[in-house]
Amino acid sequence: EVEEPRPYSEYIEWLGRQDRGKAEGYWRRALAGFQSPTALGVGGSRSGRVGYASRRMRLSEEMSERLRAVGREYQLTLNTIVQGAWGALLSCYSGEDDVVFGATVSGRESGLAGIERIVGVFINTLPVRVRVRGEEEVAWWLKRLQEEQVEARQYEYSSLPEVQKWSEIGAGERLFESLVIYENY
Repeated sequence: EVEEPRPYSEYIEWLGRQDRGKAEGYWRRALAGFQSPTALGVGGSRSGRVGYASRRMRLSEEMSERLRAVGREYQLTLNTIVQGAWGALLSCYSGEDDVVFGATVSGRESGLAGIERIVGVFINTLPVRVRVRGEEEVAWWLKRLQEEQVEARQYEYSSLPEVQKWSEIGAGERLFESLVIYENY
C-alpha cells in the first residue's frame, strides 16, 4: 500500500515559520569579510572570457572505498572530503586562502516531520566558505569544515538571493563562480 503524499504547502508553511533573523545573523557571520567571488583562475570571467563548463567525475569503486575508509577513520563524510578537495583546488588556482563556492543541498533534512512523504523540489544552492591554512593538519582542517557545514545545515532553508543580500558582495555580483554538486548513490 502506497501512503498518500503530504501537501507541499506544509513545507511552504514550515518555511514561513523559520527565524529569518537567526538565519541572517548566521550568514552575515559566516561570510563576514568575504568581498569578492573566488575566480577559478583558469579562463573565468576575470580573464575576459565568459562562459561556463561542467565536469562530471565518477570515482572508481576502489577509490570510493579508499575515501570511505579515510572518512570512517577520521569520522568525516564523503561530502566533506569532496568539498575540502574542491576548496583546496580552488585556493590553489585562485591564489586565495579564503574561498567561496556554491554547493547544492537536498533540503530534505529540514526539521519538518514527515518531509520524506512530501512530493516537491527542496533543492537549494548555498555558499560554502573554506579557509585553507597550509600549516593545519588535513584531518583537523576537514573536521572543522564538517562542523561548519553542520552549523550551516540549520539555515539551509535560506534562499540564495537572501544570502547574497546578507553578504558583503556588491549588488549585481555573483557570490561564487563555481558550484559543487555531490551526489551520493
